[in-house]
Amino acid sequence: VRRGLQQCQFEVKRAIGYGKKREMLYGQYLDPSTESGRPSAKPWFNRPFVPALDSNSTITVIGAGIAGASSAYALAQRGYPVEVIERGTEPGCGASGNPQGVLYAKLPAKPTLHSRIHLNGYLYSLRLLQQLLDVGQQWDSCGVLQLALDPKQALKNEQLLSLGHYPDSLVRGVDPQQASQIAGIALNHGGLFYPDAGWVSPAELCRRLLDHPNIHCRFNLPVDTISFDTDRQLWSLRGPDNSPIGESTILIVANAQDAGRFSQLASLPLKSIRGQTTSVKVPQTTLAAPSNQTLKTVLCGNGYLSPAKNQRYCFGASFNLHNSDPQIDPQDHQHNLELVHQMSPEMARQLAPGLESARGRVGFRCAASDYLPIAGAVANESAYLNSYSLLKKDAKAAITTAPSHHQGLFINVGHGSKGMITAPLCGEILADLIEQQPLALEPELANSLNPARFIIKKLIKGTI
Repeated sequence: VRRGLQQCQFEVKRAIGYGKKREMLYGQYLDPSTESGRPSAKPWFNRPFVPALDSNSTITVIGAGIAGASSAYALAQRGYPVEVIERGTEPGCGASGNPQGVLYAKLPAKPTLHSRIHLNGYLYSLRLLQQLLDVGQQWDSCGVLQLALDPKQALKNEQLLSLGHYPDSLVRGVDPQQASQIAGIALNHGGLFYPDAGWVSPAELCRRLLDHPNIHCRFNLPVDTISFDTDRQLWSLRGPDNSPIGESTILIVANAQDAGRFSQLASLPLKSIRGQTTSVKVPQTTLAAPSNQTLKTVLCGNGYLSPAKNQRYCFGASFNLHNSDPQIDPQDHQHNLELVHQMSPEMARQLAPGLESARGRVGFRCAASDYLPIAGAVANESAYLNSYSLLKKDAKAAITTAPSHHQGLFINVGHGSKGMITAPLCGEILADLIEQQPLALEPELANSLNPARFIIKKLIKGTI
């Protein structure tokens, strides 16, 4: 039901009838600015005001990695024309450009806030991949073996299986013999097997998402500043030397750690994590062996090893918070091989000769301080500090003030190493917010992704 341009909702109830009517239905108007029509206990997480889009409205996404491509695709699928602006030469130039990435959600024994988000994203990404990509070349649901490499991990796996929070169709336990049969190679460890998980080519997924009739991409365009024209109600994008790039009604920032360069987002606690992957040719001895002796599934431990694609094995990845060098480091190749050795000494022995001619790729993962994605409307920090200052004195203060956001400004960053399972779902969440539709996640989980969470935490802790 719509009242003017504002979407309205009604809660319909059944009751004893009036007069000669045995039963009747009645409706109660629900204020869209609150949850379920009742005053919100956390008004700072209420949805933003978004003007209704018309034929003159424009949507721009900054970034053509998995977050930007997913955001653009979610809106394009709903019929909106979207322009994507990327500083690099092609989709997936950053951390989304690795040849193979693992697609699975590592689950704890008892579901947590993080794992519930990851599981929702994993299941959503699986459905998306089934619709978009070719099995075998661009992705493969070959399964993932999460090996228990030490007694501590084995105990965690036993607890997970005994508590029964997850169905066997999602994850099941396997012993070393079963793991070896699934993998097609001899393994010394059992673990958990995720039958529908697998690997995906992130760059190819980005290209497929952006290959949409409603999406137009512009490359080699770094965006240095963004500013909002209150008179024209438009965002202005400018590049180096203040050169104009474009204007937009709705602006989605999805350019990873570079988002912090914009003044409206400078306070977000983003960090850059260097990761290097290694790629070597399939050994000739393996090529000559029967097919049942080649790796058939993804192995995960402290690192990962994927089944061969185009006659190359991809494995890794290093994790370094204090290295900003984009050049390939031979020591990281050796480190990645050691991660393989922990999972399968035999595979490490086969791959070792290829290390001399190994290829590699360095990417910088963008993560938030709490290792959850940042997805939603961008809060107006100064207005938040004024509206919710009582939280400094009382974390449970009853506040009813509606939140203030930068009109039409949204963000989708901070996915770390889990972008394949979180970025597509976050793209849907942004599209839901922009269209004023029900969210793809329950409120508790959506609130944990809200960019405003960092301001509220600092207010409660008295650090701002």
